[in-house]
Amino acid sequence: MVAGNDTYINKMLQLNKFENIYQNMSRYPKVEINKIRYEGDPEVIILSSEPFPFKDEHAVEISTFTNRSITVFADGEMFGWHGSRLLLAFDYFKALHKKLESHF
Repeated sequence: MVAGNDTYINKMLQLNKFENIYQNMSRYPKVEINKIRYEGDPEVIILSSEPFPFKDEHAVEISTFTNRSITVFADGEMFGWHGSRLLLAFDYFKALHKKLESHF
């Protein structure tokens, strides 16, 4: 499952200058992992810590279905709309962009 259009997660990605290859799909579409390469082959795959705690083996599995993706683990609370976490989110995403710059 990924975050599609009409979601707070997609809005946070847009505000923080990430392009969501699934933004033209409805809310939380189920996608087939083996089709990621053909659906946009993203440069970055962000695995959130919430609501599912992704592990290294998930990142390795997903990366086998892409040509060029970098997989990063992200603090899922930075995608949440509630409370003071939103105040921290923009600095968090700036740091994430800086971290990713070294890979491109």
